[in-house]
Amino acid sequence: MDLTRLGPEPGTRCLVLGGCGGIGRAYVRGLLAAECRVAVLDLPASMAERPPEAGVEAVPVDATDEAAVTRAIQRLGDAWGGLDVFAFLTGMNTKLKPLAEMDTADIRTVLEINLVSAFTTTRAALPYLQGSPAASAVYVSSGLHAFVEPGFSAYSASKGGLVSLMKVVAKEGAPGLRANAVAPGAVETAFLTGGLGHGGKEGEPGAFMKQFGEAHAEKVLSSIPLRRIAQPEDVAAPMLFLSGPASQYLTGQVIYVNGGRFAP
Repeated sequence: MDLTRLGPEPGTRCLVLGGCGGIGRAYVRGLLAAECRVAVLDLPASMAERPPEAGVEAVPVDATDEAAVTRAIQRLGDAWGGLDVFAFLTGMNTKLKPLAEMDTADIRTVLEINLVSAFTTTRAALPYLQGSPAASAVYVSSGLHAFVEPGFSAYSASKGGLVSLMKVVAKEGAPGLRANAVAPGAVETAFLTGGLGHGGKEGEPGAFMKQFGEAHAEKVLSSIPLRRIAQPEDVAAPMLFLSGPASQYLTGQVIYVNGGRFAP
């Protein structure tokens, strides 16, 4: 193993679901820098807002459209002769509300986008990953799956379910397929304003402060030992590590990326 290369090797076939958001774009840039083959699946609205970079095969599709996304993955897997990396970054949340005030429709929307689509897309990708000599599935969960906060009931539940799904994939896929997750804290991306494909704006300054209010934001910042909110690259870096051979003995694990605020 070349310990100077912590990410995936050149030519690695990478499917990135949700690659137009802040973390997704940083991750894709890293894959391209490593000379990987990259395909991005994301909402048409997300691709219109932030088109994937040159060299990326872009497939506009809604992850909750099971038939359409399955066809897209099958077309790509057949054309490439398999997949080596499957990265799942799809996620959104509705306006923060206590559970007692949440509409059932909002609960279903969050679970459908954040969790059900992970089941269906993973299932579609599995036959192509299983043909790889060293396949890796990488999921973006959230620290809120374990360290919950008021107003995040559906979101926390969906991200907790995603971690459990990852662990099952790790057990069922071994030894040929590894599965791991990253669990970020707050990250300065369009997610904080609703998500890129759902009206959120990428790169909006002070999004964290606007979303949670100055008092709460300052309280959170003061509780982070590294004294800042994460940038997309902070999350993309461990994702690249989990995508490559340097993490070959890691599976079923969660890497928490929160600046030290929580230590499980």
